[in-house]
Amino acid sequence: MRKLRKPRQKCWGLYLCTKFTQPTGNLDSKSGKIVIDALKDINEHMGKTIIMVTHDPQMASYCSRLILLKDGVILEDLKNSGDQELFYQEILGKMKEL
Repeated sequence: MRKLRKPRQKCWGLYLCTKFTQPTGNLDSKSGKIVIDALKDINEHMGKTIIMVTHDPQMASYCSRLILLKDGVILEDLKNSGDQELFYQEILGKMKEL
């Protein structure tokens, strides 16, 4: 029987949560796109909310809402108008301001 490791961060006691905290962090771009498309499909067709933590502005541009944090403080609460490229550019602009 395989022994499960303890999560490195507090995550409501769910082991799987640590696996999806940064779902595309160690993937090549093709695999990352597959994962983000699956998450988007779950959100749109199953009505589930996805909470994703990422440092990748490209992956963040797929979100309908983005909350930028710094030192535990909310700096910006951005909404995606539906144009992913425009939202990506907005995210990059906000990141430069940080």
